[in-house]
Amino acid sequence: MVRMMEELDKGKRGFEDDNANSTFSPASLTATTNRGKHEERTKQQKMHIHKQRQVAERARLCSVLQNLVANVQDELLLLDGLLKVGLILLNEQAIEMMLATFVYPMLLQPLLLPGHQ
Repeated sequence: MVRMMEELDKGKRGFEDDNANSTFSPASLTATTNRGKHEERTKQQKMHIHKQRQVAERARLCSVLQNLVANVQDELLLLDGLLKVGLILLNEQAIEMMLATFVYPMLLQPLLLPGHQ
């Protein structure tokens, strides 16, 4: 009877040792599942942070481009004003030259006395 108890006891220990070495024990399965969930959560957090950084970078670049476009627009409006003033002055000079070259002599020609031609 003692011998049977010892064999039974050895059998239980052997069974427990087999479970302790097994990778499919409920404790290791739970740990693996928790580790997988933690890794998944960490991966999602990293993706979320990466996406937030991309959104922030996009907003920053859009702001920079909007400022650049506004500056270019201001410069073009200034250039437009300068060209208008320049063209007006150029047109006035061209008109004055044409008047001095063609129109004034034609207007003054009838005033010349016939004897002085």
